[in-house]
Amino acid sequence: MAQEQKARQTLRPWERLRKSSDFKECFRTGRRIRIPGLLIVMRPNNLPYRRIGLSVGRRLGKAVARNRAKRIIRELFRKNKEKLPQGHDFVFIPQEDFLKIKWKEHVRHLSDAFSSS
Repeated sequence: MAQEQKARQTLRPWERLRKSSDFKECFRTGRRIRIPGLLIVMRPNNLPYRRIGLSVGRRLGKAVARNRAKRIIRELFRKNKEKLPQGHDFVFIPQEDFLKIKWKEHVRHLSDAFSSS
């Protein structure tokens, strides 16, 4: 029995921003997009895939809250990366009200932000 091949929704190691220089360059030259609860900084990376970086500050809350926000953002990226422009780096910065917003609203806001781009 041949099963249909679905597009991989995993977060591959090369899809993560790891170098400090990549983060700095993204913050220096990137375009900022603000959606409820989230600031997204994006810039072209001249690669055939998208990369994600996270910048979660202490004002979001204690470690439990910051780690939860990071898990939610990674999942948001993983499940919706086809909606984001190819060949860009994205740094997601959650704001103080990020954890108060429901999952479906996050997905809708992300889709709306990049459907017009």
